[in-house]
Amino acid sequence: EDLRRTRSAFQSVIPVSTGLARGIERLLPELAGRIQAKAIRVPTVNVSA
Repeated sequence: EDLRRTRSAFQSVIPVSTGLARGIERLLPELAGRIQAKAIRVPTVNVSA
């Protein structure tokens, strides 16, 4: 399921997967299967200051 295709990138936030949970499970194996991680990309208008 690709959530990026269901939304307009210019009008809404875009949830994406991340490898953070797998990395934490490598460091702390007792947490395996208990952690989920998501990232949110927020489109912005290109501006210059």
